[in-house]
Amino acid sequence: MTAPKERMELTGPVDVGLPDGSTVTIRPGPYGKGLSVIPRASRGARSVPRRAGTGSRGRPPRPSTLELRTMLQKDAAGAGLKPAIHYIEWLVAKEPKVTRTTLQQTAYREIRAMGGAPRHNGRHKKGSAKASAAGRRPNPATAILRERLEKDSAGNGLQDAAAYIRYLVDKANIGIKQARPIVYRELRAAKK
Repeated sequence: MTAPKERMELTGPVDVGLPDGSTVTIRPGPYGKGLSVIPRASRGARSVPRRAGTGSRGRPPRPSTLELRTMLQKDAAGAGLKPAIHYIEWLVAKEPKVTRTTLQQTAYREIRAMGGAPRHNGRHKKGSAKASAAGRRPNPATAILRERLEKDSAGNGLQDAAAYIRYLVDKANIGIKQARPIVYRELRAAKK
């Protein structure tokens, strides 16, 4: 015969101590249905909060990385940082057994740590002052099509897209697949 059970209405969370010393919290389930049982830490196992920055910081850097740091410091103090490819090629020669991708990541990370952005042989980051002042030059095929569209809109009127696709394939020496998006984009802009 089973022992008589006590019935109790659960209106909020209840902490229940178990014989092993641990505690669980029982609360009504989501949307008022069922139960949620949440285990709590036992009394003896209180965790001390860990302070930030006290753990290990990973493996120590390679000797080549340390040499790269000193090289970057010298360059930054002197004439300025060179393009990233210079440092990548130096690392590749120094560490032939390491993959190029890993060495590229190392070089970019160290350049950023020095306060410089990796320069890519004359390319500019989006939104930089030099790039926005110069503007982006259109594709030569786009320039050819724009001239033709200006003449047609000033003269007899615009033709259909197929005529301009044929014209662009013939004059700009590109394929139909490349010509279509250029023609449709420029036609939409010309009709506005």
